[in-house]
Amino acid sequence: MELFQGRIMHSRNYRHAELFEGLDLAVLGANFSGQEISMQIAKCAKKVYVCHERINFPPSFPKDIEQHPPFVRMTKNSVIFPNGSEIKVDAVVFYPGYRYSYPFLKNGIINIEDERITPIYKHMIHIDYPSLIFFNIARQMLYFLHFDVFARVAVRILDGRVRLPSKDAMLKDSDDDFQLRLKDGLKSTYAHHMGHGERQWDFNADLARMGGFNPLPPVLRKLWYHIIDQKYTNIMRYTEVDYEITGENSYKNLDSE
Repeated sequence: MELFQGRIMHSRNYRHAELFEGLDLAVLGANFSGQEISMQIAKCAKKVYVCHERINFPPSFPKDIEQHPPFVRMTKNSVIFPNGSEIKVDAVVFYPGYRYSYPFLKNGIINIEDERITPIYKHMIHIDYPSLIFFNIARQMLYFLHFDVFARVAVRILDGRVRLPSKDAMLKDSDDDFQLRLKDGLKSTYAHHMGHGERQWDFNADLARMGGFNPLPPVLRKLWYHIIDQKYTNIMRYTEVDYEITGENSYKNLDSE
């Protein structure tokens, strides 16, 4: 990477597609934000190459954006792929995701190994210091609504309405959760990911039971899966559709009326 003489940017610093006007560009990584950034930049750039290893990539993704495996090396003006092929580019945007980092905590307070944070109960509560509660550990979920659930549970823990299990019980629960993920075929780095199957909804129901309140209404689960499906089949237009929640289990598409 040190050899590359073009423009290099991490997606967290991306603001305007116009910065890449007329350039040939490689985007490394293609999660949700990586896909969105690639499509935005493609409107201004000369050519965009999105480099990723995703299996279930949206078939509705623009055909003029070329897809390649992740590149393994960079020269002063190109990226090189595992098979030795090479593409000349003027700029590279990295979307590798994020790693957990808590430099403001004293060494030894938490342990991070292969993106698994310990000792943490329910992906949010420090087992040794239960008044230390994290809101940003769980990933790949309906963040803002789940954060409301986190906050309600946290308040009930701090004011004493929720009594936590013993330290040994919390450690066992944490390890059982991790071992189940491994059994399901997930990588160890997915210790806190909620985006596979029903995990985020089971997690939400679990926290709600612990907090003594109702979980998120089932309509949100329905709408979540509908929108994910729409993104897969119509990635260029799915964000333009408006919905109205009409009940605990129902919603309607306002653009189809």
